[in-house]
Amino acid sequence: MKSRASQLKPKPGDFALVHVKGGIGTYLSMVELMLGDNHTRYDHALIYIGGHDCVEAMPYGVVQAPLKAPYHALYGHALWSTGRWNLTDIERSDIVAAAKSYIGTPYNYFAWITLPTYSWNLPGKNLLPKIMGTHVLMCSQLVAQCYEDAGVPLFSRWPGYITPADEAAVIG
Repeated sequence: MKSRASQLKPKPGDFALVHVKGGIGTYLSMVELMLGDNHTRYDHALIYIGGHDCVEAMPYGVVQAPLKAPYHALYGHALWSTGRWNLTDIERSDIVAAAKSYIGTPYNYFAWITLPTYSWNLPGKNLLPKIMGTHVLMCSQLVAQCYEDAGVPLFSRWPGYITPADEAAVIG
């Protein structure tokens, strides 16, 4: 059954979660399973910025792309955040501005190593946000960071510790 949010037309500032099909999707699903995110089929996140465009973190960095970009054919059904929050026009504008400000940011490959540790009490764990900041981002971190930058935090923890599965859980 589709959620109400997935049936509405997305507005600028909304985010979507998708499953990537094919070999890449299988690889991402295996990595997420190793990270303990076995309760979702979503492994990629993007932010809709309007005008049929989105901003997303790809292996070559954060980019702006049309929703109808050829590689988006690899994406399965999208779960949209539309209707989940009553965002004001200013909040939506701030989310879009934040997303655009991260275009060109390198991809966060290091996150695949550190994500499983966010709930562990490791020495130096609290240094990661200071060291990594927003200098590198993966897709779900981009979404969480843009919402936080706009004053609409999705989580009570550092966006660097957020996965697509976490974001799927808040959409419901």
